[in-house]
Amino acid sequence: MCRDEKNFLHNTKGSAVEWEDGYKNYFYHGARIDGWIIETPEKISAEIVLKEENAEVRRCMMEVMGYQKFINQANPKILDTDKDSSGMARQLFKIDLKDDEPLIIVEVNCPSTNHKYLLRVPPAIKSCSEAVAWTFGMEIKNYIPLVEA
Repeated sequence: MCRDEKNFLHNTKGSAVEWEDGYKNYFYHGARIDGWIIETPEKISAEIVLKEENAEVRRCMMEVMGYQKFINQANPKILDTDKDSSGMARQLFKIDLKDDEPLIIVEVNCPSTNHKYLLRVPPAIKSCSEAVAWTFGMEIKNYIPLVEA
Protein backbone atom coordinates (compact mmCIF):
# COMPACT_ATOMS: atom_id res chain seq x y z
CA MET A 1 0.00 0.00 0.00
CA CYS A 2 1.16 3.51 -0.79
CA ARG A 3 0.09 6.51 1.28
CA ASP A 4 0.62 10.27 1.24
CA GLU A 5 1.83 12.48 4.09
CA LYS A 6 -1.69 12.53 5.60
CA ASN A 7 -1.84 8.71 5.50
CA PHE A 8 -4.41 8.68 2.65
CA LEU A 9 -4.07 5.99 0.00
CA HIS A 10 -2.11 7.67 -2.80
CA ASN A 11 0.33 6.94 -5.60
CA THR A 12 1.15 9.05 -8.66
CA LYS A 13 3.31 6.37 -10.32
CA GLY A 14 1.04 3.32 -10.16
CA SER A 15 -1.57 1.61 -8.03
CA ALA A 16 -1.86 2.52 -4.37
CA VAL A 17 -3.01 -1.01 -3.48
CA GLU A 18 -2.13 -4.25 -5.22
CA TRP A 19 -3.77 -7.47 -4.13
CA GLU A 20 -2.26 -10.96 -4.22
CA ASP A 21 -4.45 -11.88 -7.20
CA GLY A 22 -3.01 -8.93 -9.15
CA TYR A 23 -6.06 -6.67 -8.81
CA LYS A 24 -5.07 -3.04 -8.35
CA ASN A 25 -6.78 -0.03 -6.78
CA TYR A 26 -5.76 3.50 -7.70
CA PHE A 27 -6.06 6.42 -5.29
CA TYR A 28 -5.03 10.05 -5.45
CA HIS A 29 -4.82 11.65 -1.97
CA GLY A 30 -7.53 9.27 -0.74
CA ALA A 31 -9.86 9.61 -3.73
CA ARG A 32 -10.47 6.42 -5.68
CA ILE A 33 -9.82 6.96 -9.38
CA ASP A 34 -9.62 4.91 -12.56
CA GLY A 35 -6.18 3.44 -13.21
CA TRP A 36 -5.79 5.08 -16.62
CA ILE A 37 -5.57 8.50 -14.92
CA ILE A 38 -2.30 7.46 -13.29
CA GLU A 39 -1.04 4.94 -15.86
CA THR A 40 -1.65 7.14 -18.95
CA PRO A 41 -1.98 10.75 -17.71
CA GLU A 42 -1.18 12.05 -21.20
CA LYS A 43 -4.69 10.95 -22.22
CA ILE A 44 -6.32 13.40 -19.80
CA SER A 45 -7.77 16.41 -21.61
CA ALA A 46 -9.81 19.39 -20.49
CA GLU A 47 -12.74 17.97 -22.45
CA ILE A 48 -12.60 14.70 -20.48
CA VAL A 49 -12.17 16.55 -17.18
CA LEU A 50 -15.13 18.83 -17.83
CA LYS A 51 -17.35 15.83 -18.69
CA GLU A 52 -16.45 14.01 -15.45
CA GLU A 53 -19.48 14.02 -13.15
CA ASN A 54 -17.66 13.25 -9.88
CA ALA A 55 -16.20 16.51 -8.52
CA GLU A 56 -13.45 14.77 -6.53
CA VAL A 57 -12.30 12.71 -9.52
CA ARG A 58 -12.45 15.87 -11.66
CA ARG A 59 -10.17 17.66 -9.16
CA CYS A 60 -7.73 14.74 -9.19
CA MET A 61 -7.65 14.70 -13.00
CA MET A 62 -6.90 18.45 -13.12
CA GLU A 63 -4.05 18.06 -10.66
CA VAL A 64 -2.58 15.05 -12.47
CA MET A 65 -2.73 16.76 -15.89
CA GLY A 66 -1.54 20.06 -14.41
CA TYR A 67 -3.46 23.31 -14.16
CA GLN A 68 -1.41 24.96 -16.94
CA LYS A 69 -2.28 22.27 -19.47
CA PHE A 70 -5.90 22.34 -18.30
CA ILE A 71 -6.09 26.14 -18.66
CA ASN A 72 -4.51 25.96 -22.12
CA GLN A 73 -7.20 23.51 -23.28
CA ALA A 74 -10.27 24.69 -21.35
CA ASN A 75 -10.80 28.11 -22.96
CA PRO A 76 -11.34 29.93 -19.65
CA LYS A 77 -13.06 33.25 -19.20
CA ILE A 78 -10.60 35.95 -18.15
CA LEU A 79 -12.05 37.78 -15.13
CA ASP A 80 -9.20 40.21 -14.55
CA THR A 81 -5.72 41.16 -15.69
CA ASP A 82 -3.22 43.45 -14.02
CA LYS A 83 0.47 43.78 -13.13
CA ASP A 84 2.09 43.16 -9.78
CA SER A 85 4.39 45.69 -8.10
CA SER A 86 7.33 44.34 -10.15
CA GLY A 87 5.46 44.94 -13.41
CA MET A 88 4.81 41.24 -14.04
CA ALA A 89 1.49 40.40 -15.72
CA ARG A 90 -1.21 38.47 -13.84
CA GLN A 91 -4.49 36.96 -14.99
CA LEU A 92 -7.53 35.63 -13.16
CA PHE A 93 -9.35 32.79 -14.96
CA LYS A 94 -12.79 31.26 -14.48
CA ILE A 95 -13.93 27.88 -15.74
CA ASP A 96 -17.48 26.75 -15.08
CA LEU A 97 -17.75 23.17 -13.85
CA LYS A 98 -20.79 20.93 -14.04
CA ASP A 99 -22.58 20.52 -10.69
CA ASP A 100 -19.74 22.23 -8.83
CA GLU A 101 -18.46 25.67 -7.96
CA PRO A 102 -16.52 27.41 -10.72
CA LEU A 103 -12.77 26.93 -10.91
CA ILE A 104 -11.00 30.25 -10.30
CA ILE A 105 -7.25 30.35 -10.91
CA VAL A 106 -4.81 33.24 -10.72
CA GLU A 107 -1.72 33.14 -12.92
CA VAL A 108 1.34 34.81 -11.41
CA ASN A 109 4.98 35.07 -12.48
CA CYS A 110 8.14 34.65 -10.44
CA PRO A 111 10.29 37.71 -11.23
CA SER A 112 13.57 35.90 -10.56
CA THR A 113 12.90 32.81 -12.73
CA ASN A 114 10.12 34.16 -14.98
CA HIS A 115 8.26 30.89 -14.28
CA LYS A 116 4.45 31.03 -14.37
CA TYR A 117 2.45 29.61 -11.48
CA LEU A 118 -1.27 28.87 -11.37
CA LEU A 119 -2.93 29.10 -7.97
CA ARG A 120 -6.50 28.00 -7.29
CA VAL A 121 -8.48 30.50 -5.22
CA PRO A 122 -12.06 30.61 -3.86
CA PRO A 123 -14.85 31.31 -6.36
CA ALA A 124 -15.85 34.59 -4.68
CA ILE A 125 -12.54 36.23 -5.69
CA LYS A 126 -12.96 38.89 -8.39
CA SER A 127 -9.50 40.38 -9.00
CA CYS A 128 -5.88 39.31 -9.37
CA SER A 129 -4.86 41.46 -6.39
CA GLU A 130 -7.55 39.93 -4.20
CA ALA A 131 -6.50 36.42 -5.31
CA VAL A 132 -2.83 36.97 -4.49
CA ALA A 133 -3.69 38.55 -1.13
CA TRP A 134 -5.87 35.52 -0.35
CA THR A 135 -2.93 33.15 -1.04
CA PHE A 136 -1.09 34.94 1.78
CA GLY A 137 -4.10 34.71 4.10
CA MET A 138 -4.76 38.42 3.84
CA GLU A 139 -7.50 40.74 2.68
CA ILE A 140 -6.66 42.96 -0.27
CA LYS A 141 -6.65 46.11 1.89
CA ASN A 142 -3.84 44.63 4.04
CA TYR A 143 -1.75 43.18 1.22
CA ILE A 144 0.52 46.02 0.08
CA PRO A 145 3.96 44.66 -0.82
CA LEU A 146 6.64 47.16 -1.75
CA VAL A 147 8.47 44.52 -3.80
CA GLU A 148 7.30 41.10 -4.97
CA ALA A 149 10.12 38.63 -5.47
